[in-house]
Amino acid sequence: MNEFKLPATWDRGKAVRFTVFDYNNGQGQIEVEPGLRFFVLWLAALGARSRCGCEGHAGGFIDKEMRARRVPWAFYLTFDGPQWLAHKIACSEHFRVMVCPDFDRWAVHLEPAVTMRQRDCWLRKEALIWSEKFKTLISIRNLQKTVKLLPG
Repeated sequence: MNEFKLPATWDRGKAVRFTVFDYNNGQGQIEVEPGLRFFVLWLAALGARSRCGCEGHAGGFIDKEMRARRVPWAFYLTFDGPQWLAHKIACSEHFRVMVCPDFDRWAVHLEPAVTMRQRDCWLRKEALIWSEKFKTLISIRNLQKTVKLLPG
């Protein structure tokens, strides 16, 4: 992983397969959804730890089963990290950041998109903003503590 470079775009980030510890269930490593990968990698390189998230799913709460399981239809990502990082993320066009009940835990939400195409467009734009805003603050050593890259 020493030669690993963070992806500069959301589309490149979607192609990087890796696992993180499953904090929701404590059941070991889980593979991260493609739409979250760019942001989880960058958060790890910034020294933050992703807790849970969802890339968002087409159709929203369209059936009773999904409603019962409360499957999210919009992108969100929770992470543990410093307040300065949450503040910098909050100063973006399409993300909003909320404080979670736990100290130093934050939730990043994307504005509700009308279509998946619009969601993807906004995530691409936010990824480019992160690449520029955070490029001098990243550490691959931090990334190695949190992320386990998969082949392919």
